[in-house]
Amino acid sequence: SIPVNDSIVQEVVVVDTTQPSVRLSYTRNQTDQVGAIISWGGGSGGVGMYFIPPTYPARILNTNFVIPFAPSSGVAFYSKIYADDGPAGGPGTLLDSEAVQATSINLNGLTIVPVTNNVVLTSGGYYVLWDMANPSVGIAEDVTPPFSRRSYEVIQGYWSTYRDYQVSDFFIGSDYFSGAPEDVGVSSIFNPQPNAAITGSGTNVSCWIKNYGGSPDNYFITVNYKLGNYPNIVSQPYTGPAILPGDSVLFTFSTPLVAPGFGNDILYVWTQKTLDVDHSNDTDRVAVNLVGMNELSAIPGLRVSPVPANDHVTFTFASGLPGDGVIIITDLSGKIVAQKKTGVLAPGEKTEIDISSLANGAYFYTVKTAEQTANGKIVKTD
Repeated sequence: SIPVNDSIVQEVVVVDTTQPSVRLSYTRNQTDQVGAIISWGGGSGGVGMYFIPPTYPARILNTNFVIPFAPSSGVAFYSKIYADDGPAGGPGTLLDSEAVQATSINLNGLTIVPVTNNVVLTSGGYYVLWDMANPSVGIAEDVTPPFSRRSYEVIQGYWSTYRDYQVSDFFIGSDYFSGAPEDVGVSSIFNPQPNAAITGSGTNVSCWIKNYGGSPDNYFITVNYKLGNYPNIVSQPYTGPAILPGDSVLFTFSTPLVAPGFGNDILYVWTQKTLDVDHSNDTDRVAVNLVGMNELSAIPGLRVSPVPANDHVTFTFASGLPGDGVIIITDLSGKIVAQKKTGVLAPGEKTEIDISSLANGAYFYTVKTAEQTANGKIVKTD
């Protein structure tokens, strides 16, 4: 027999998954001695490594490389992450791609490349590709055994097992987040205050975002708001510093809330994130009073009678009404108690609204078209 091929040795990496950030590499956390350097002629080519995180979910934080030489300027290489959803578990979906500038490379040290996409794995593994963008860049090789046998070479987009995969690994690594479950939400709405008047000039919306989880968190948090009876949703990412566990930050939307109509409504503000484990604390709400577009022109020649009124209020349009409109009656709290739609009205034309079922007291009226508005007060008596 020939004993040289009777056995095989493969590297096994042990990591501490109790740490919030875990580094995956086959080069003893990128500390092995550099044994060789690879660089493809013409600057077109690349090498990659395959990693399987020991815990899930795994949020990929960065890729990292040891680069012995690089150009003085321009893009030196691309760092790319692929899911293992290709044929036979090979590289498939591109999850992240970062252009690495030559000036950001730490020659012969560790070059860390943060990911900008929300790369989260709940199963399987991923491939990290070092893709050349310049002929004057190279990546370090580790020739100290044992070896992972998970190294690849890539030419013109085609992946294949690295020709020296049994005696070489690349200084390619990746850090992933393995901390406590992620849980953030809107603990309260700071502005507007309850029953605030929302006008057409706009109101700033701000809220307190709280980290209910066990680790600092600023991972791809989106904050949203909408009025309950309207379809438009305003969304904005949180881009501030990591929120400490149990702490809160004040977040203000850059897009103000503009009243799209009249009457009472509910403003909802909530957070979204991929790995949020508890959605019961995501949302807060506040009652608001929509008082319309205050930049509209006044309706000329409008007369309201009688004052006070008993069962009907008559609206006389001396100059007419050029477009469809609406008459809204609200109580002192802003609650809509009566309303009526109007069409185009000729000069001098009248329309009535029934208030016979209302309790005695003072009320507000609003008449509004697409271009005009009028506001006033009426009094209901027996």
